[in-house]
Amino acid sequence: MIVRPRPTFLQLFFIMRGSVVPRILQQLFGSAIYSVVILVVARWFQLDIGVFNISP
Repeated sequence: MIVRPRPTFLQLFFIMRGSVVPRILQQLFGSAIYSVVILVVARWFQLDIGVFNISP
């Protein structure tokens, strides 16, 4: 029988084997870059986009 030491909380948090993170990492980075571009454009042109929201 193979007995391995138990991983710590941080080791469990950063384990990639069996995770969906590698599959969605490109979409996460794409969304983050898109958000930064929108923020930079809004600040560059001094746009007030704070009045737009999804609530009625």
